[in-house]
Amino acid sequence: MKEINNKLVAIFLALAAISVVIISFLTHPNVEESHDISILKQPSEFFTVNSCIYRTITYVSKKENNNLLKVLDSSYKKKNKITEDNVLNVFPTISGEVTFVSKKMYYEKINNNIKKYYVKGIIKSNTIHDYTKVEKEEETELFFIVVLDSKKQVFSIEPYNGKIFMDGDENE
Repeated sequence: MKEINNKLVAIFLALAAISVVIISFLTHPNVEESHDISILKQPSEFFTVNSCIYRTITYVSKKENNNLLKVLDSSYKKKNKITEDNVLNVFPTISGEVTFVSKKMYYEKINNNIKKYYVKGIIKSNTIHDYTKVEKEEETELFFIVVLDSKKQVFSIEPYNGKIFMDGDENE
């Protein structure tokens, strides 16, 4: 009799545990991992990410569609149906020699090898100034997401709406 009671208690506990697991999955379906996003303060990473964007801007100014397709993020290309024919439409029109200057960056560690950077910067023309008169420079503000894979030593880039910069940062 005692053996039957022990078996019934064991079955009841197993069913209760299975019920708890099923209920927890139903009430919290597919919650994505939350990564902390912080302001980037490492100069070497800052300049590495800036050089990735500078390279991309150079491709845009020289209208190198094939190279742009190589650096543009694959999921972004797929979602926006980007091809060699329309890849330049994703970026602003750039004429002449320009440079990209990053003003602010945030980063998010995806895993041990991959970091995602949110970048705010400006495009400035490469001009030699004659300081005898004041010249007004035109600057275009742009936002990008750069993903760096340190293991494969590759990057991908995508234009960004800058939402993270509009919200501000309480850690500043």
